[in-house]
Amino acid sequence: MGAARLIKYNGGRMSRLLVYVHYNKYNVVSEYIYFQLKSIRSIYSDIVFVSNSHVSKDIVQYLQSERLIDFFIQRDNIGYDFAAWKEGLNQVTFYQYDSVTLMNDTCFGPLWDLEDYYSQFDSDVDVDFWGMTNHLETKIDSVVVPEHLQSYFMVFKKRILQSQAFVGFWSSVSELTDIQDVIKLYESQLTKILLSEGYSYKCALDTSICCKTLENSNITLEYPEVILKNNVPFIKIKSFTEYPDRIYSLLHLIRMKTKYPVELIERHLRQIIIPGTSFIPQIRVSQTTETVRSSTSVLLHVHIESVSIFEEYIEELCKIADRCQLLITLPEADFSNKCSIVERCLFTYQLRAQIAKLTDELHFFEIVNNYMGDAKYLAHVTVKQTKEIKYSVEDIIDRHLLR
Repeated sequence: MGAARLIKYNGGRMSRLLVYVHYNKYNVVSEYIYFQLKSIRSIYSDIVFVSNSHVSKDIVQYLQSERLIDFFIQRDNIGYDFAAWKEGLNQVTFYQYDSVTLMNDTCFGPLWDLEDYYSQFDSDVDVDFWGMTNHLETKIDSVVVPEHLQSYFMVFKKRILQSQAFVGFWSSVSELTDIQDVIKLYESQLTKILLSEGYSYKCALDTSICCKTLENSNITLEYPEVILKNNVPFIKIKSFTEYPDRIYSLLHLIRMKTKYPVELIERHLRQIIIPGTSFIPQIRVSQTTETVRSSTSVLLHVHIESVSIFEEYIEELCKIADRCQLLITLPEADFSNKCSIVERCLFTYQLRAQIAKLTDELHFFEIVNNYMGDAKYLAHVTVKQTKEIKYSVEDIIDRHLLR
């Protein structure tokens, strides 16, 4: 694979190499990347930072002075991630490390502690390589794309690093100009090649389990809520940019479930979508918002058991939304996923509502008391598909009012 440069090793710890690929069309390094590198720095003995952009000397000096990277490569954006990873591997004697991690900058995170996964998979003798998620076998335009580990984060142990299959694969990588060719020839084939040599892999989230019930096999883009539910440390940036109507609900979920600074996501999205964009849903009320709010005397409580029915019902709700205050409650079971779907609906229809988790009968009255405000009347609707539910809010109201 050409001339190699041995960097350093880190005492008696496992020696881990990270080859990190960066690209930014504005030739900058976004804040979320600095946070990312700081968060994971302690995991790796050495970090090779390969930029497919022309970043300034000041940026490089900062990365090096803060010891976020050990070696820097700047190159033209030719051949995408795989050609960049190849160039990074060429700079070190990669086969002497205990593991090599290939990563790019296409995700926010880590949302959870990444080192836990290294501890889990490093000690698993049945795992030769691993990553965050896999893409199931699929057919695109009559071409079968094999099951493969998704390339935004891949880790290879020493027995693979020293194999002819691994070395031969990277020797074959060239600077392709079509991203689809890169996916077809490299990303989707590397896993297949290693499996055919008898190696085995695992991932933080095996999407074969999820895809039995979900329509699209690319979970990372289509179903980011599943990524969050399963504590996968990285969430794809494209799951925000390609579906802008879900941005608000995803940010809310990340705030609820993690300690990740969501302002890093917001600032990056404003840079790459529309500068100054607000990701707070608009309020669907009359022009005199405060007057309507203070004069609204009805609190409409909607308890949602069936999210799918609510999605059909929401258009009717829009007709009366500006004449009442809206309180939505959800059952405790699967609250996060249901909340995400409901928030996405509210965002789409530009409705404002308070959302709360309803755990039991007494909690219902506590919630209502907290949100009644100046409202004089309480109206209630339950959205449900069957009668097989733990409790009925109508029953709660009726039973307590009759006492």
